[in-house]
Amino acid sequence: MTPSDYLDALRARAERQQALSPTIPQGGAPLPTVKLIQELQVHRIELEMQNDELRRSHAELEAAQLRYFDLYDLAPVGYCTLDSDGIIIQCNLIFASLLGLVRSKLIKQPLSKFICQEHTDRYQLLRQHVSKSATTSSGEFRMLNGSAEEYWVLLALCAEKGQSGGTDLRIVVTNISEFKWAALALQHSEANFRALFEQVAVGVCLVDAKTGRYVRVNKFFCELLGYEASELLLLDTHKLTHPDDRAAVEVLWYRISTGANQECANEQRFLHKNGRSVWVQQKISGMLEEGVQTSFSIVVVTDLTESKQREADKQILESQRLESIGVLAGGIAHDFNNILAGILGNANLGSMNLPVDAPAQKYLKTIQEGSQRGAELCRQILNYAGKGTFERKIFSLNQLIEQTARLLELSIGKKIAIHYNFYPDLPGIEGDASQIRQVIMNLVLNASDAIGEGDGVISLSTGLDLADRPQAGSLNSMPKLPEGACVYLEVADSGCGMSAATLSKIYEPFFTTKFTGRGLGLPAVQGIMRRHNGTISVQSVLGQGTTFRLRFQPAKKASETIAVASEVDVTWRGEGCILLIEDDEVVRLTIVDMLEIMGFTTVMAADGREGVNIFQSDPNRFALVMTDLMMPHLDGGEVCLEVHRIKPGMPVVMISGYNEADLGPRFSEAGLAGFLQKPFNFESLSVVLKKTLEPGPADTHRASDKK
Repeated sequence: MTPSDYLDALRARAERQQALSPTIPQGGAPLPTVKLIQELQVHRIELEMQNDELRRSHAELEAAQLRYFDLYDLAPVGYCTLDSDGIIIQCNLIFASLLGLVRSKLIKQPLSKFICQEHTDRYQLLRQHVSKSATTSSGEFRMLNGSAEEYWVLLALCAEKGQSGGTDLRIVVTNISEFKWAALALQHSEANFRALFEQVAVGVCLVDAKTGRYVRVNKFFCELLGYEASELLLLDTHKLTHPDDRAAVEVLWYRISTGANQECANEQRFLHKNGRSVWVQQKISGMLEEGVQTSFSIVVVTDLTESKQREADKQILESQRLESIGVLAGGIAHDFNNILAGILGNANLGSMNLPVDAPAQKYLKTIQEGSQRGAELCRQILNYAGKGTFERKIFSLNQLIEQTARLLELSIGKKIAIHYNFYPDLPGIEGDASQIRQVIMNLVLNASDAIGEGDGVISLSTGLDLADRPQAGSLNSMPKLPEGACVYLEVADSGCGMSAATLSKIYEPFFTTKFTGRGLGLPAVQGIMRRHNGTISVQSVLGQGTTFRLRFQPAKKASETIAVASEVDVTWRGEGCILLIEDDEVVRLTIVDMLEIMGFTTVMAADGREGVNIFQSDPNRFALVMTDLMMPHLDGGEVCLEVHRIKPGMPVVMISGYNEADLGPRFSEAGLAGFLQKPFNFESLSVVLKKTLEPGPADTHRASDKK
């Protein structure tokens, strides 16, 4: 509304009010006079209305000024006004409190007086620039208060025309000390983190969890893999991971990126720039994005290459140690078997040549029983050495345990219960059922000894497991099986348990915690499991019992029922001449006596070369050749090859203190007709010779195949 429009509206209001309350007499006065009086009355009313409007406007102006000064003085930031010379002409309470002075002492003071000296020049340049350009600008400065304490402020300057005609500056002053100190602290923290990140003696990486790309890597990680940092930032974890480990690592990163796992650790192989494998342990921590998915992950990488190499070297040394002990044990068992062969054979012959009621029979029986116990000890030693008799076939653990159950229950204490937990449709395993039966017997007897005379439970469980799944707190005695499903047998007891010191020695030969005993049970179990390419793990806690878990590779064929051996025919007699080559005189003479009782005639040789010469002089004279394995000049294998060279198809029976499995491919190619392990008795010798000289249809077919 223009001033003219405002006056016209005011005039109209005054005229309406005068018409509503006239004060002019109606008669006697001339008309011009009446009009003049009316005009004066309207003008008076108009003046009164103007006065009312002015008073109301003045009151509103005063109220607005009060509100402005309240806002100005009580604003959360400092305000001040400078004249063209930079002198403070007005300021609010916050500004005064920032400087620690009353307002009266700030007025007419230059603001530069309160700016730190090193920032004064920059402040003056900013003030002059804003004054000349009439623009708005800001800057950060350190100021000093009345107590000479420094603090950081943000000055926002705005130019305006002053009352004296010059250019005044209105300034907004914000205390930013806390933000500034926090920023400086953050800078120090970042510097410390950067130094730690680069100097720490482990690899540290920042990885984009979605793409697997490296975002940041430290110096140690670069040196570990032989790359520059710029090269690694172009690669991802997949390309650096060994091909054999990629599938497992991809699953791990998928779980991290989707938030299924926020922290995890794994061992894997990286590929060095030069192509070699580097074993590492990774500890991955994911950082959540919007609480759902992980955007980035911190990865700490520890070099395990040396420790893995030490572990491999330790395993090699342990393998060499066990192999050395096995060779020693096998040699002892072989020589002991030779001695027992003479003792058992002569005792057997003596018993056969005496009447049944002869007084010497009980002594000969005792000698034979002692020899058999010695032979059993030799078998345990050979099993520990991994050289026991080994007849490979496919069988079911469930069926084997069922067949052995009665014997197991008779072997343990009366207060001990056996619980059987069989996995249905358990895959078969391939191996020697008699040896696995011995393993079960040894573990159950040990469990019974651990429980003692009190009540207790022994649990035999079978099932399927993962070959590479470790048991927490377990002692694993042998290398892992190939990855994949495996068949396990678990023997658990509620006995006394074992200490860590005892647990570390259980597979050592002749170590035992029993008052009496030879201490060959668990070493023999270990040897048998080694021959079956299986593994053993054991968990034990003092006072809480022990659990052995044996893992086997499942057989590729279906399992079959284990057959029971048939009765032996000991009445068989033969005829013909047998060439016996044996370097031990006692054993040689004992075997000759047995052969002659069976109806054979014999020719003896004390070593392999002598035996071959005798055979070569008249090969058609002999129906069969029996030769020892370990002899001077020519061993049993060489004798067999020479005999077959001279007369192909001549039956040769090998005699040895070792078992048949140790003869190896060389002896298999020689075409042996039979094998006899020392010590043996008359009946065992009779069975082998009958099978060799009078084969059944199936055996005849096999003999023809060998020719």
